[in-house]
Amino acid sequence: MNGVTPCCASPYRTRPADHVAHHHGGVRLFFIAPNDVARTLAGRQATPETVARISQRLGLDRPIWEQYLDFIGKAVRRDPGYDYYHQVPVTEIMAQALPITLSLVVGAAIIWLVLGVFNGVVSAIRPRSFIDRS
Repeated sequence: MNGVTPCCASPYRTRPADHVAHHHGGVRLFFIAPNDVARTLAGRQATPETVARISQRLGLDRPIWEQYLDFIGKAVRRDPGYDYYHQVPVTEIMAQALPITLSLVVGAAIIWLVLGVFNGVVSAIRPRSFIDRS
């Protein structure tokens, strides 16, 4: 194949099935958690009607298989959903975190580049040394 590695063969790229399998574990953990999510979001003083309304809004009143299919559908559409704790779409939270994330990525890339070039220069100057072999 003319020396080009297909994108799926790269160890740094994952297939959509890998994402689904990873999230499947998270969904299973959600259902074995000892607390009631609707009760936690509603607060200690909430009435049973409020808890039921939140449970319906989250879809917790539906069968587990139906909730899971809904989750898979959103994952395939790349819809991160809504954060009921902060009362905003998850995309807004991600957008707020993007500048910080990008600054960390750029900073790490600069450090990686400087250390890599330094290691390459030292290895070229002193072949077969400890640094050249590390």
